[in-house]
Amino acid sequence: MDASSAADAGFWTIREVSQELGLTLRALRFYEGKRLIAPKRQNGLRFYRTNDVERLRTIVKLKSWGLSLREIRELLQSPGDGPYG
Repeated sequence: MDASSAADAGFWTIREVSQELGLTLRALRFYEGKRLIAPKRQNGLRFYRTNDVERLRTIVKLKSWGLSLREIRELLQSPGDGPYG
């Protein structure tokens, strides 16, 4: 899969995700290393699904609220039902 066929298949490249979310490539790799995201890997390239991008949006929002990566991981693993569940 190359970048153009990835876009056709609904995948985002690391550069596209970086530009969309205002994150550095290093930050994206860091979140992957911390196992907060798991983009598809093929031939050494990363391809992000739409749900990966939405998960990253959530991570960025929670970081801006001052949550630690540990707290964010816990929330993402067990989001609960919210106040009305």
